[in-house]
Amino acid sequence: MARAGSFPAEAPGRDMNAPMRLAKHDTSTYWGRVFDFQQRINPRFMFVRETEARESAKIVNLAQHGKWKELRERGIDEKKLQEVYLVAQSTINASDGSVIHPLFRLAAFCPVNIPIGGGMLLGRPTFANSVFWQWVNQTYNACFNWANGNRSSSADAAQDRKDIIKGYIAAVCLSVGLAVSMNGMLARSKSQGVARKLLQAVVPYTAVAAANFGNTALVRGQEIQKGIPVYDADKTQVGISKKAATQAVVQTGVSRVVLPVPALLLPYPVMSVFNALLPITRTNAFVRVGMELSVIFGCLFVGLPLAVGMFPEYSEMDVKDLELELQQDLKKRSGGTVQKVYFHRGV
Repeated sequence: MARAGSFPAEAPGRDMNAPMRLAKHDTSTYWGRVFDFQQRINPRFMFVRETEARESAKIVNLAQHGKWKELRERGIDEKKLQEVYLVAQSTINASDGSVIHPLFRLAAFCPVNIPIGGGMLLGRPTFANSVFWQWVNQTYNACFNWANGNRSSSADAAQDRKDIIKGYIAAVCLSVGLAVSMNGMLARSKSQGVARKLLQAVVPYTAVAAANFGNTALVRGQEIQKGIPVYDADKTQVGISKKAATQAVVQTGVSRVVLPVPALLLPYPVMSVFNALLPITRTNAFVRVGMELSVIFGCLFVGLPLAVGMFPEYSEMDVKDLELELQQDLKKRSGGTVQKVYFHRGV
């Protein structure tokens, strides 16, 4: 499968059929993916309308089919193509071509977490409040995971809806239960000094990380049950694989485990510095909470690309690691020339 950033750069004097780069950054490398995702979390992509998103997808489709002359005749050069590609990446689910709801796009993740974080910080520390805000948080995570997952494995929409609802209920119950029970364990702990501080750092992270992984696995569980499409290097679908789906979901789950690290570990030392430099943050609750939310937003804004960029959005797998039946079918059809398959991992 051709990579988004694999085409040579356009240069003056080339003919009308000269290829152009789709991606500005080399997404075959970790830092290339990080910079690519950093572009995609720009909040402006929350406001891209469906018509613009679909038009961008059509232009990208022309590029993916090598229609370079047609693109240039429409006045689209490499710079413009990369801008259009960024819009399509940020608004379209590549697995089925659907437009992602504005609230569940990568660009919305950080802004949406501000009111959620505010509720957790400002709410009274009661059991009911804890359950409510964990439910809100994990419901949003479930919707985000579903909207950005691989949704091309089944044509049975009614059954898909049932599976999604079951996955959502299981994911929210598990994740809320983990978060509330582990935080409750911390509150009951009688540890003091260094041990107490260690628990205050480890327990919330463990709760959030486990909840995030479980949420991802359960919401996207239907992908593992049914399999997802896999493609050869020419982007021709060659089968449906449950093993590829498992790899896709596990990799995404791992990225969700890493995601909360900056937001849980950095705010405390950063706020300690602000408290020392700005006494008002110690005496004015409004200023303190506003500062804490700003720090958390900054941590998410930096941490999100670092986490989701851990694995390529379009992953690959050796044919020998696929299901035996699919291996045999591929060998029969291709004569053994296909050694790797590719699939959309999701975000």
